[in-house]
Amino acid sequence: MSFWRPVAEVDEAARRRGLIAFLGDGVCSQVRESLTSGPLLVGFALLLGMSNAGIGLLAALGPLATVLQLPTVALIERWRMRKAITWCASLAGRVCWGLAVAVPWLFPPERRIGALFACLVPAAAFLTVSGAAWSPWIRDFLPDDVLARAFARRMGIAMGASAVLGLAAGFAIDALPRAGIPALSAYTLV
Repeated sequence: MSFWRPVAEVDEAARRRGLIAFLGDGVCSQVRESLTSGPLLVGFALLLGMSNAGIGLLAALGPLATVLQLPTVALIERWRMRKAITWCASLAGRVCWGLAVAVPWLFPPERRIGALFACLVPAAAFLTVSGAAWSPWIRDFLPDDVLARAFARRMGIAMGASAVLGLAAGFAIDALPRAGIPALSAYTLV
């Protein structure tokens, strides 16, 4: 249980390990974001039969979920366990995304759009909770003299990796159906 509890001081070895994890988290988060949003998500939703209004609602999920930042701040202030809140909300959000990817195989065509929204609404909510808890946790972890440099490095590497993998994902989604793999399966594989 000590892993979840806040600590008063972070030693230098733990800070170095944390900075490496911070960088890895940035890359993985940015890649996840590029593969689960934008044109890839819209393409997946269109293949499931989503309407234009549904696509608009899909685009609004993230901004609508930001309302949850207020209760999350209250939760953080009450529990004082930012790491645990971040991890639990992130894990729950990933489970929701795993279910979203499986929608074409779990539901008949007429239920897929509703099922996709049933997965993506809580995923957006958990992402908002996770982000609201993550920011102060990282702010406390990184000292002021390292903060800007660490974030700049993280963003540069993460954006580069995301751009390369996003482009590769687009090519894969285009090429896999020509190789005989159904388009929905191509999106799920990516």
